[in-house]
Amino acid sequence: MSTNQDNINDKSNNSKCSRFCADLTGTCRCSPSYRSADGNGREIDIVRSFSPPGVLSLLFKLCVLTLAVFTLAYTVGKDPRPFYLAYATHWSLIIANLYALLSTVNVLLPVQQPETVHSPVGVRVKTTWIVFILAANSQLIVTVLYWVLLYSGGAVPFYDILSHGVVFVMVWIDGFLVSRIPVRARHWLEVSAWFCVLYLVWSIIHSDLAADVGNPDKSDNDPDTNDDSIYGLLDWGNGDQVPTSTIVLSIVVVFVASPVSHLVMVAVSRCGRRYVEEAFDCFPADDDNVAKLSQSVAVTNGDGTEHSNLPPAPSIHSASSNGDDLEQRY
Repeated sequence: MSTNQDNINDKSNNSKCSRFCADLTGTCRCSPSYRSADGNGREIDIVRSFSPPGVLSLLFKLCVLTLAVFTLAYTVGKDPRPFYLAYATHWSLIIANLYALLSTVNVLLPVQQPETVHSPVGVRVKTTWIVFILAANSQLIVTVLYWVLLYSGGAVPFYDILSHGVVFVMVWIDGFLVSRIPVRARHWLEVSAWFCVLYLVWSIIHSDLAADVGNPDKSDNDPDTNDDSIYGLLDWGNGDQVPTSTIVLSIVVVFVASPVSHLVMVAVSRCGRRYVEEAFDCFPADDDNVAKLSQSVAVTNGDGTEHSNLPPAPSIHSASSNGDDLEQRY
């Protein structure tokens, strides 16, 4: 009995690893990212995942939208200049506002379930999906980097509490608990990584290496510091030599902090995903196992014939669990 259970566990673990690898490499195979087919052979309920019903859902999303708009307006009021857009915090805050708006609209005007599991989702669902991944990932990275690298102790301004904590928590609760938006491993390469990459590109353009925009918020007479950089830790030098610390920080953020934060998002999103067929969970199973399970719960009709009281397997689960099947799901 123990041996059989060990074999089942090993098969289950191998199946999970195969699904993760198929998910991660889906981008390279140019397979669609945004559809209701999930890697475990089930169909994601797009309607309940992006347009959760109920007055409480609407009220919470209105609270998130109000908080995001208030935080954005408050920060703009403190710094009403074009240079406001130079900071990563404000980039992530603008993205969070866009997500909060789309999320609220989706409850007021519910989205539609795709005709089949392999059909592409609607434009509004896809846009919300992408913007949420950007918002959740950028909010996490910006919040962690602020408290770990930039915060120097002492009293914390109200603005920093809102933009480096409160908005982050509210966006995550809204996306992962209220809406249950699924996040896939392949979305890091397709979406999440680009926030860090594009911001690094902007910081280089801003620096002395390119446009030499300068920083009106910083000015000192110390020749050993660059008061033109956006962040002191992201100093690309004066054009002669790029500090090693800046190169190391850039590599760590793009290739460590960003993917790790995205994997946390993937793990969180796997908890409680909403499926169209809640009563049937294929892991994936093969046809022999399904047949045995059906026989074990067979019900006798009045005419003496038997039928199974199990719901049919979801349409996206194929007869085999080989690599081709996994690739079709991702």
